[in-house]
Parts: sequence; C-alpha cells; structure tokens
Amino acid sequence: MLQNFIQNCITIGALRMTNLQWWANAVQEADDSDPVNKPGHYRTGSIECIEYIKDMMSPEAYQGYLLGNITKYLHRYRYKGKPQEDLNKAQWYLNQLQQEVSNNED
Repeated sequence: MLQNFIQNCITIGALRMTNLQWWANAVQEADDSDPVNKPGHYRTGSIECIEYIKDMMSPEAYQGYLLGNITKYLHRYRYKGKPQEDLNKAQWYLNQLQQEVSNNED
C-alpha cells in the first residue's frame, strides 16, 4: 500500500522524486510562519498534503487518520520541546475531525 501511495504521489506531481534539489529548494523556500495551520513543508506541490490524503481515503479511514494524529500530538507535547505547538496541532486535527463528523451526519 505504501508503494502505491508513493507511486500515486509521483504520478500526480505532489512528490517529485526525479529532482531532489527542486524538492529541497521548495521546502526551504516555503513559508513556515504558521507551523500549525499551514506548515510550509506540506505546501510545496499543487495541493496540500492533507487534501491528497483525504481524497485517497474513505471517510472512515480519514477520520481514523485524524484521530491518530490527535493522539500523536497529545502524547508527545510534553517530550518534543514545543508543547504549545503540539497542543495546537492536536486541536487543529480535532477541529478537522469535528468538521468531518458533522459533514457525514448531514
């Protein structure tokens, strides 16, 4: 499955493994002024990584992905050195999960 994911990224141009220097430059040039809502390293292609992930998953799988990220950031906020940023990221994923649940109730 991971191999298919990588191949899909390459196919749609979200991940350009053929030019690693381009990728490194794009990541370096990306604006990291908002590491919670718009991390620069996730905005180097034509769509944000989170949009691609959502598009390739079922609603249930995507909600599981969001829950996993909430759990990850709540677990690591005490250990990684940026507790408020990790808590903000957990909140961001929780907001996304709440929106997904609300959208699927309609």
